Amino acid sequence: MKFTKTAQVGAAALAFALAVPAMAYQDADTEEMIEEPAEEAAEAAMETAEEAAETVMEAEAPAKPANVAPEGSPHFIPAPPPGKGQIVFYRSSAMGFAVGCTVNQGDKDNKVKISSVGSGRYVIVTADPGKQEYWTKSEAKDALTVLVEEGETQYVECRIKMGFMVGRPDLSPSDAAEFVEKGAKLKMVDDDDMGEGALRSTDLAAMQ
Repeated sequence: MKFTKTAQVGAAALAFALAVPAMAYQDADTEEMIEEPAEEAAEAAMETAEEAAETVMEAEAPAKPANVAPEGSPHFIPAPPPGKGQIVFYRSSAMGFAVGCTVNQGDKDNKVKISSVGSGRYVIVTADPGKQEYWTKSEAKDALTVLVEEGETQYVECRIKMGFMVGRPDLSPSDAAEFVEKGAKLKMVDDDDMGEGALRSTDLAAMQ
C-alpha cells in the first residue's frame, strides 16, 4: 500500500510537472495575442490624433487674401484687410528722377511719413475708410484728398511737374487701367523708404 500510494503521488507530480510548461506556453501566447491588438489600437489612436491636430491647424490658419491687381498687371496686390481700404501710389515717369516724392499725412508740426516714391517705384498703403489727405512738398506743397472706401483699391500717381527752380511733385488721381499701362516695369519701394501703413515686401511675401 505504501508503494501504491507513493506511485500515485509520483505520477501526479510528474503530470503536474509536465503540465506547467504547457500552461506557461499558453499564457505566453495569450499575452502576445493581447499585446498585439493593444499595440495596434495605440498606433491607430496616435494616427487619429495626429490627423485631428493637422485638421485643427489647417482650420486655424488664416486665409490668404486674394490678388486684386487689375488684369494685365504683373504685380501682386492683396485685397485690403477687413475694415480697411488701400491706395497704390506709383511713379512711372523718369522725368525729374532726382526730385523726391515723399507722401505724407498730417500737418507740418505732426507730419506722418507714408512713403517715399522714387522713379519707377510703387507702394501699397492701407487706410481707414473716409476722407484721407495726402501731400508732398518740394518748393511748393501739393495735396490730394482721397475718399477711401472699405475693401476698395485706388490708385494715385506721383508726377513731376516743372517748377520755378526745380521740378515739383504732384499727386494725381489715377485708375487701374492707367496703372496697368504704366506699371509693368515698376518695382516696389524699398522697405527702408516706407512709413506708416505701407505694406513691406515681407508682408506681401507672407500673403502669397
